[in-house]
Amino acid sequence: MTHSTDQLDVKLAHCQRILHAAGRVAIGLSGGVDSALLCAIAAKTLETANVLAVTATGLIHPESETAAARTIAAHLGVELVEIDMTDCSEEPILSNPPDRCYHCKTFIFSQVVELAQQRNFPAVASGTNADDPGDYRPGLIAESELSILQPFLEAGLTKTDIRALAPQFDLDALADKP
Repeated sequence: MTHSTDQLDVKLAHCQRILHAAGRVAIGLSGGVDSALLCAIAAKTLETANVLAVTATGLIHPESETAAARTIAAHLGVELVEIDMTDCSEEPILSNPPDRCYHCKTFIFSQVVELAQQRNFPAVASGTNADDPGDYRPGLIAESELSILQPFLEAGLTKTDIRALAPQFDLDALADKP
């Protein structure tokens, strides 16, 4: 076992402790590798009944990503709730300003938080990883304002780590997804 594998195992264990402490978690599932792996880790750590996957559909989310989220949730055996964004008329989202991601994440995750509370899921988590703060990501501010858990970021898991872990959670097909 190499040092990097040891480090990856330590990061994964830290992520699992974060999820375990949450007990029940709703996860924003985009259909990408980050959120898919987070759902897989949560399902294994907490059992599927304690994981709720939530995805946005419609105007701002391509049908291919919605279909991917459906496939991932079914594959993992977790319930998926779709939030219909077809009627989204939020001006800061539709006008596509540089901080559009902030407004979009605020809009979507506010609904996820509300749904999670209604369904007795005390925590909401995203697949934000340790590489994300290095990019221009105004959506991270929205996640912080809404107290969204970021287990990968907190555990120090990078995109490279996530891609390396994906096959261990039977997500080989997503490991190289952009």
